[in-house]
Amino acid sequence: MLEGFTVREDIEQTVREYAGEEEFLLGFSDLYGIVEKGFSGLIYGITVGLKLDDRIVDAVIDGPTEEYVAHYGEINRRLDEITSEIADLLRSAGARAQAVPATLYEDPPNPEDPYYTNLSASFPHKTAATRAGLGWIGKTALFVSDRFGPRVRLATVLTDQPLETGTPCEMSLCGDCMCCVEECPAEAADGMEWFPGLEREAFFDAFRCRKKCIELTRETMGKSDLAVCGICMAVCPVGVEYRTPASEDEWV
Repeated sequence: MLEGFTVREDIEQTVREYAGEEEFLLGFSDLYGIVEKGFSGLIYGITVGLKLDDRIVDAVIDGPTEEYVAHYGEINRRLDEITSEIADLLRSAGARAQAVPATLYEDPPNPEDPYYTNLSASFPHKTAATRAGLGWIGKTALFVSDRFGPRVRLATVLTDQPLETGTPCEMSLCGDCMCCVEECPAEAADGMEWFPGLEREAFFDAFRCRKKCIELTRETMGKSDLAVCGICMAVCPVGVEYRTPASEDEWV
């Protein structure tokens, strides 16, 4: 395997080539003792995040819009391309690597998909992102980055390639803010602040959220095969406070 520093440079270059001029997150995490049996030995995580378009997110007021759902899916697709390329790069260097896709799940659920048992992916991208020090978990279980707030989609590559890793985030920075909790149409959150090791079920009801998301996509878009909302993301002040130069012009 190559030296970790060289691999990190190659990974960053790969992300820059795919992201172009878009804003992105890139972090590296030590996941020893955290990864499940299905990823045995892949104890290093590489988190890639692409920022969502502010104009599109700001339009999510009473529920998802056609443009938001399309954008959401497109960002997921591009993340999958990037993480697949990173995994190939690592394998070419002699390391083991597995990309964990950013997936938009549909309704009705596939009964053979284990995701629908507890509404958890095979590996939670948020875990790798917090361990990389890129942000924390908000009160509606969104990942909140210190740069873009929750206005970001994530994907992960797991590998056995030794990498210099970030300092894990050990606490929520939401404080007394209750914007997402108060605006959640599903009333799925109780306002408890996250900390590492806290189970999602202790502060957020993912099944209640999903049920309301399906209702909203049916009401606002006439679709019953999607479970998307976006309201808590749109109202989070961390995301609203950050603006790229282009989006700042739109807000003035």
